[in-house]
Amino acid sequence: MSQDRIYTIETLQDNLHKSRFQQNGKEFTELEGGIIIGFSKYFAGIDVYAPDQNGVYDYIGDINFSLENFNTKISIHSQGINNICLNNGKPFEVKIDNRSLSNISIDVENKKAKVVIDKSNSLFDF
Repeated sequence: MSQDRIYTIETLQDNLHKSRFQQNGKEFTELEGGIIIGFSKYFAGIDVYAPDQNGVYDYIGDINFSLENFNTKISIHSQGINNICLNNGKPFEVKIDNRSLSNISIDVENKKAKVVIDKSNSLFDF
């Protein structure tokens, strides 16, 4: 039986957690529900970590962002993607060759995705 190497990481909330990964220049923050995300100003992505039954955090996937021809590309990677839910609808299982999906790419048309704030009724418009 192999022995896992356990590291200690510190989150921005000053909490220490056991993990199977090293910090390596990333900042970590805790989200609701026990999830920890890791990020770096040198990398346009977010790593996601979740605890196992012993409270030791493991890497479970990542989300990466890139800008191509004024459009944003969002890439999602995890070895355990079992299903996808679109527009808050019913989840559907995704398997390729009887294996879980591991990579999803989403192209976002920035012009369509922009939220325009209507300031016509703002009290503080000058």
